[in-house]
Amino acid sequence: MAARIQFDQSRWPLVVVTHHGAPTDEEFDAYLLKLKENLDRAVRERMKTVLIFDATHASGSSAKQRQKQAAWMKQHEAPSRLHSAGYAFVIPSTVVRGALTAILWLSPMPAPYVVVATLGEAESFCFKMLSEASEQRRQVASHR
Repeated sequence: MAARIQFDQSRWPLVVVTHHGAPTDEEFDAYLLKLKENLDRAVRERMKTVLIFDATHASGSSAKQRQKQAAWMKQHEAPSRLHSAGYAFVIPSTVVRGALTAILWLSPMPAPYVVVATLGEAESFCFKMLSEASEQRRQVASHR
């Protein structure tokens, strides 16, 4: 059986995390570990990344998993703020997109984000964020 949460780092520093169905607790723990590995790589390479969370085929997560996600985000907020250029959440359902937008408004992300209906919209946003991060890096380097 294929993993229900897959990471595609083939276009690093763009990372696409695709969710299929509802993950088991073990799969969710592996997902959080992979997120940490991704963040550690960004820190090592001193660069900013963008993450797309594609929930097109997701079935949701348990309350326990949502609590673990919130704790992970709080624990890794500082390095995420420094090494994340943006996040995009792909959610086809208008109702679920609205709910997530409300949640993220109350609990802000450490970098700019969008909640969109398609992968194409998410990619456009993320490439824009990478471009802006690259331009900021060039400006800082030219002032040294």
